[in-house]
Amino acid sequence: MLSLSLIFVLAGAFSCGMVYSFQWETQPDPVVYSCNGKQVTFPWSFKTQSQERVVDIHWIFDSEWGSQMVATMAHDNFLPTAPYGKRVRHVTNGGLLLRDVTTEDSGNLTIEVNVDTDGSFHSHQDSVFLQVGDGLMTQDHTLKASQDPVALWDNSTQRWTIRLTCGHFLFRGQPPVKVAWTNPELGTLPSSGYDNGDFYLTLRTPVAGGNYTCQVPPYLLSDVCVDDNNNSNNNKNAVIASVFVDELKARLSLVEAEQKTPRTPYETSETSCQSCKALEAADEELKKENEQLKEDLDSLKQTHEKDVDILSKSINDSRLMFEQELQSVRQAFRDELQSLWNKTEQHSLSGPCAFGSHTVLDSSQRSVDYGDGSLCDKNLAVGWYRFLLNGADAVIPTTCVAKNHCGTDAPLWLDLQGGVLPAVGTEKAARACAHWSNKCCHWESPVTVRNCGSFVVYRLTPFSHCSLAYCTEPRNN
Repeated sequence: MLSLSLIFVLAGAFSCGMVYSFQWETQPDPVVYSCNGKQVTFPWSFKTQSQERVVDIHWIFDSEWGSQMVATMAHDNFLPTAPYGKRVRHVTNGGLLLRDVTTEDSGNLTIEVNVDTDGSFHSHQDSVFLQVGDGLMTQDHTLKASQDPVALWDNSTQRWTIRLTCGHFLFRGQPPVKVAWTNPELGTLPSSGYDNGDFYLTLRTPVAGGNYTCQVPPYLLSDVCVDDNNNSNNNKNAVIASVFVDELKARLSLVEAEQKTPRTPYETSETSCQSCKALEAADEELKKENEQLKEDLDSLKQTHEKDVDILSKSINDSRLMFEQELQSVRQAFRDELQSLWNKTEQHSLSGPCAFGSHTVLDSSQRSVDYGDGSLCDKNLAVGWYRFLLNGADAVIPTTCVAKNHCGTDAPLWLDLQGGVLPAVGTEKAARACAHWSNKCCHWESPVTVRNCGSFVVYRLTPFSHCSLAYCTEPRNN
């Protein structure tokens, strides 16, 4: 049996020299990031011309443990393999949705579209790397900050600089997040750049000593696979780190770097000697100044230790007062939000949303993950309906569902015709489409959708024949 890579080579060689009208319309980024337990979509889509016929589509996963088939599409039938049967779903004409990802899903995912053009067979492929994180996406799930051991040359400013780094991230390429820096004066600074797993900050000269911190902003925690709701005091080090910069050592490091800078060949020996003597004199002067500064600092520490204690207590008292005021503001905001939500719920539960004004249908066979069956909604009366899946709120899917699913032959899905579900307390017109005979909307019927806030109801007009039934999927609040 030929390997998958050899098949790709032969297919490319077979099509060499020929011009095809096959085009990719949308393709995922080269690297897609996700977190453990989440779902990720690979939005592949393509278009062909009338003389081109799609024979089949394959999705193949490659990791360090080998290759395996994820799913196949042939004769309009989407067939996932056993390991992916309950986790993968077909979207668009080439896209996939993968649920409940784990770190074992990290690897390359390749789509192969095989097309027959007037008797000539050719293949088109595209690949994406999926990286799945479990906890903070760093080497040991903690954020670390440090100072480079020596001064670095900055080509943009043509000067030696002191650089701080933060991260040890494991992302392939540029991370989908940023870190924020705080200087000793509590001013906020952006990162100067990103290099090989670390965000870095180039300090201005003269260097200001003190404590520098870096952190992932709260609104970006989910992008590095940190659950902000569970970010207790025990793991705050996972999102914040600090480094202390010794001002005197930093300035000496810059002086040493300047002294070691190679001179140009255009300098004469006399000029070099004069420069050398000037640097030595400057170095001695700096050493004397540093010694005097150290003595002054020790004297200031002894003189003002009591003042520092008083200031520290004042800062702590102010911080506690601020935290109490912040907690009060947060509680007031929660109360106001709950009041607005209660008003919205009261408004949305009128009319067809009110209990008793609609019929509840709860059947696990209606799930998009359920195969063929004998469900038929021919005998449903015209009226308002709410759907449940095993007691949990569900909605009619808004994308085409494969045939012989949802416990019926021709599954019914909701076509919003490019729109979205209505806002809470409002309704809009749509249509129910039945997937049959290679058409996602072979039969259609008018539907009215109303958003009741915590659930959705539909005014349905049943079809007059079997076997057609409405599909459902869990509602993502």
